[in-house]
Amino acid sequence: WKGARDNSDHAPFQREGIPALHFFTGLHGDYHRAGDVASRVDVTGLAHVVDVAEGVVRALATRGTSAPARDHADGTWTLA
Repeated sequence: WKGARDNSDHAPFQREGIPALHFFTGLHGDYHRAGDVASRVDVTGLAHVVDVAEGVVRALATRGTSAPARDHADGTWTLA
């Protein structure tokens, strides 16, 4: 789980060795602070994240098998 922040939603899963995906559009100065209001949402980035996430889900759903993964030294995972 190297590199995952303890307060990220995916961190507890990675800490337990469960592969997790974290789709993200990037940081800004008010990220997760009082000034983090709806108008700060990167709508274009969010649309791209939705497209990528849909592609991942569809690819996994049509594999026909479970999705084995390889754990890399840097804490990242690759679907086999």
